[in-house]
Amino acid sequence: MKPEKTGVVLLGLLLMVSMVVSSAIAQDIGPRNDLLGDLNQACVSCSIPENGTTFSYESGSEINLLREFGLDGPKSSDDVPPLKSYSDCEGLVDEIMEKAKLTDDADAIMGLYDLERYQILLISRGDLVLEVVYDGESVTMYDIVPELLGETRVSYSPEQVSLREPITAEGSFTTETVTRLYSVPIRLPDSALIMADQYMVTKTRTDEYKTNLVVRGRLVTEGVFYVNYGQNVSGITDRSTWSVFTLWNKCDFSSSSSGSGTVSGQVNGHLKLGLLFNRAQMDAWVSCNAWLTTNGGGSQNEWLSIEDDGCS
Repeated sequence: MKPEKTGVVLLGLLLMVSMVVSSAIAQDIGPRNDLLGDLNQACVSCSIPENGTTFSYESGSEINLLREFGLDGPKSSDDVPPLKSYSDCEGLVDEIMEKAKLTDDADAIMGLYDLERYQILLISRGDLVLEVVYDGESVTMYDIVPELLGETRVSYSPEQVSLREPITAEGSFTTETVTRLYSVPIRLPDSALIMADQYMVTKTRTDEYKTNLVVRGRLVTEGVFYVNYGQNVSGITDRSTWSVFTLWNKCDFSSSSSGSGTVSGQVNGHLKLGLLFNRAQMDAWVSCNAWLTTNGGGSQNEWLSIEDDGCS
């Protein structure tokens, strides 16, 4: 075969392989522990390289949930003591948990109401709140099911904010944010009166990276915030996860929470993925403060690496 024809055949084969890779159908990896990874894994490579071709996107939003849903502020009975944190009454909380034979982690403890005749300990249990009442001798426990007060859902494509050289891949990012507000009414054990209104806020930001309209990677940054209105965010649960689809590699993932016990809490998520020379990275955060104002934002980046190993 002549050299000219050999070159044409090889070029044709390379183009066919490229088309197959670009049009591959994405398949969800699924939420197995070995595939979702360690939520507390340190970010191995969070920075965007200076060389290479880059698209960058940014977005954010802020909303006060009481105003958004047309709700009044919380109603509580008079002379309710402040909710004490675990660090403020560690000995008493440990005594109550020992009496109740509870083994919950300290991070799950929302706080303690110290009343004259008894103490009320609140523990987060995912979608439930455990109310533990201690009268100095015996312990009584109640499961509180939070009541949904309102929900918002917003989907959009983040605005491109910077561009270096034109990129060859047909890449794009989409974002959806879902916010739900729940009431967690804490009642006095010997009456039907609501002693205090606690709130639970779930804020979920889902970022997706696509090429040729097919999803290649997904970062879900989700925080559950327990709010002692006007005082602090008494607890935070990080539910962040990731998915990377067929042919693409997960390079690194991390998530973390901060601000529990302060007036504002936040959950951060990070995902980097790659295929041959192509790279994409999504960084996101969601937050909620003691006055039920939530916020969220992030940045997305796409670039070409000088390395073809799918992650460097």
